[in-house]
Amino acid sequence: MKIQIPDIMRPVIGGIEAVEVKGKTVREGIKALEEKFPELKPRLYDDQGQIFRYIDFFVNNLDVGTNLDFPMKENDELYILVTIMGG
Repeated sequence: MKIQIPDIMRPVIGGIEAVEVKGKTVREGIKALEEKFPELKPRLYDDQGQIFRYIDFFVNNLDVGTNLDFPMKENDELYILVTIMGG
């Protein structure tokens, strides 16, 4: 699968826009991404090891929210969406 890296996370990994990883679920893809780029972990997970509530995932064009067990195929693209918060 290909994981599209959001703009806000790209500077941490040298500006890379997309990463090819292996995995059969969103969870496996994110885990593989962490293994390649451990510096992304604090940008994905809170102190309890949960995905931040302002992060959602899209598989191709389908919003899967935070369903980490959503199945992935080899040619799927996983998009990490970081919701901008503010007041």
